[in-house]
Amino acid sequence: MASSILCACQEKQNEKEVAKKIDYYNLPTFSKNNALQAVVEIPAGTNHKIEYHPEEKKFEVDSTDGKPRIINFLPYFGNYGFVPSTFSDPKKGGDGDALDIFVLSETEPSGSVLEVIPIALVRLIDEGESDYKLLPFLMISLSGLFRLKISMNFRLIILKLEK
Repeated sequence: MASSILCACQEKQNEKEVAKKIDYYNLPTFSKNNALQAVVEIPAGTNHKIEYHPEEKKFEVDSTDGKPRIINFLPYFGNYGFVPSTFSDPKKGGDGDALDIFVLSETEPSGSVLEVIPIALVRLIDEGESDYKLLPFLMISLSGLFRLKISMNFRLIILKLEK
């Protein structure tokens, strides 16, 4: 008995090709759901230092002296990245980059854009410059009313800091 199976396949676009085309640095800071957005550079659980390069619109493993930067002790315990359309002004003690963010959640691949609710801001000093790290939870992990209240309060804090 002969049988045949017909399949129609659509070729999936390589994730790296798609990521190259997106200008992650200039995405909106807040989503349509009024949540802060986070762009993941370094997935939780890895020890490779990955950075987004806005000129090339791609994510690459950072290197020092031509060698990949690998953290030799603990892997990243959360998804590390940045808040799009933000800037830490060097004239005010910042490092000249977007606001860093450390999302406390399961691992997400580089280039993921997450809706988050901030719970804390940590100020570090790195080579004499202020280097802030925002610590949020994923938006889906909090109840609606609580989520909205935190989101609105955080937006007010951001507006106050900008004045």
